[in-house]
Amino acid sequence: MIDEAKLPAIEQVLERMKEAYEKTMNGIITNVLEWFIREVEFFAERQYITDQCSNLLINDTQYIIKHL
Repeated sequence: MIDEAKLPAIEQVLERMKEAYEKTMNGIITNVLEWFIREVEFFAERQYITDQCSNLLINDTQYIIKHL
């Protein structure tokens, strides 16, 4: 009986921990992707990659960030 009462509380704690983990990971992933965009801009400015290529990479990366 006691174990059954504890189960919902444990599930709630685990759900909150999962949400916190996902929020933290999304923040880290967003930072890495924003860094990637800056790198692409750097390479495009120096003409190591074409404007078309940089636009494609930046747009795709921004799409990923928006849908995390």
